[in-house]
Amino acid sequence: MTREQWAAMAQCRSLVDAFPELRDGLAFDEKPAWVKKLAEEAGVPSVTARDRVHVLSWPRALKEQFFRFDEEQPKRNIYSYVLALEASIIEPSRTSFPEFYNGKRTTDEAANSVRGVLLTKTIDGIETGALGSREQIRSISPLFSTGLESRQKKIALGLFRDFVEQRDVQFEDVKAEITTQLPELLEERPPKPQRVIASIAALTRTLKNYEIAFIDASTKSESKKRKLKSELADALENLIEAAKDLRSRI
Repeated sequence: MTREQWAAMAQCRSLVDAFPELRDGLAFDEKPAWVKKLAEEAGVPSVTARDRVHVLSWPRALKEQFFRFDEEQPKRNIYSYVLALEASIIEPSRTSFPEFYNGKRTTDEAANSVRGVLLTKTIDGIETGALGSREQIRSISPLFSTGLESRQKKIALGLFRDFVEQRDVQFEDVKAEITTQLPELLEERPPKPQRVIASIAALTRTLKNYEIAFIDASTKSESKKRKLKSELADALENLIEAAKDLRSRI
């Protein structure tokens, strides 16, 4: 009605009102169907629907907790932190460490317990300043890498267990332990071929549509225009050489 885009958390609250089934959260095996349902019935793009389902899958008590935090401190963007917790820790840890989740409780019950612990650590970290970015949450995702050797997996599982079970262990502590005990997991890995292809396609479209007039319009200084054009020419030359080299090796 106001022609303004709703904030993500406000949209989540409205989706709970529109779909009461979401109030108590979702089981893991219900997520795919709800992504499709929200995309079709709420007109939400599939990628956005997936992100909203990640957050809405949390149980009622935890949703009420981060909804309340969002109302009191909307500028802290708690939505992005909760999304990072689910997408970068809960989902991948469930896949990598089934032995952690498959105990006396169901997988979903165990996951809700982990979610509660992580939300507490997150809110405490935001309020104390110890957690200033969702990237700190994502930084521990190497623990859940696929294809770990038995030794690596044992260490990774131990670090994850300590993180969940020990109140004082924070995100930065886990990142430090990964650096110390599993530094190989932090080594930069080559991007997947599909990502490289998509990046090249995007860059190709950008270059085809780019006009030199864009550089002239970016600044009034003639010396800066000349410098930008020179830097662009050098960058293009490096790109051409790199492309030729890669093409020769295919």
